[in-house]
Amino acid sequence: MPDQTNNLQQNNLNNSLNTSSEKSKVKFISVGIIILLLLVLAFFAYSYFNSSKLRTGPVVKVNTPEEGIVVKSPTVFIEGGLENVARMFINGKEIIPQDDNTFAERLLLAPGENTFVIEAYDKLGKKTKKILKIIYKQEPQINEQMNTDNNNSGLIQEQINNTQ
Repeated sequence: MPDQTNNLQQNNLNNSLNTSSEKSKVKFISVGIIILLLLVLAFFAYSYFNSSKLRTGPVVKVNTPEEGIVVKSPTVFIEGGLENVARMFINGKEIIPQDDNTFAERLLLAPGENTFVIEAYDKLGKKTKKILKIIYKQEPQINEQMNTDNNNSGLIQEQINNTQ
C-alpha cells in the first residue's frame, strides 16, 4: 500500500507540474499577443499622425508685408513660414526655403499696384496659391535742374525790369 500511495502522490505531483507548465505557456503567449497588438496600434497611430501632413497639403503664411500695404520704397522684402512645402515659387521664380521652414525674398516693385503670385507644392504635388498685392507709391522727385532754371528765369526777368 505504501507503494500505491507513493505512486499516487507522484502522479498528482506530475499532473500539477504539467498544469503549471501549461499555464505559464498560456501566460507567455497572452503577453506576446498583447505586446504585438500594442506595436500594431502604435504603428497605425504613427502612420495616421504623419499622413495628416500629406492630407492637408502645403501651407504658406506671409508674415511681411501685409496685403494691400502702400510702400514708398522700390523694393520689398517678402518673408513668411512654410509647412509641408517641397517647392515654392514667387511669380514663377523658384524660392529655396530655409532649413527652419521659412522663406525670405527681396523683390523689385513697379510704380502702382504690384501683384505677387506665391505658389507652393508638397511632395505629392498638391498645390496652394496665395496672391499678395503691394502698392508702390513713388514719392515725387524734386528736379534740381528745374529749380535752377526757374531761379535763372526769375533773375533774367528781374534784370529786364531793372533796365526799363
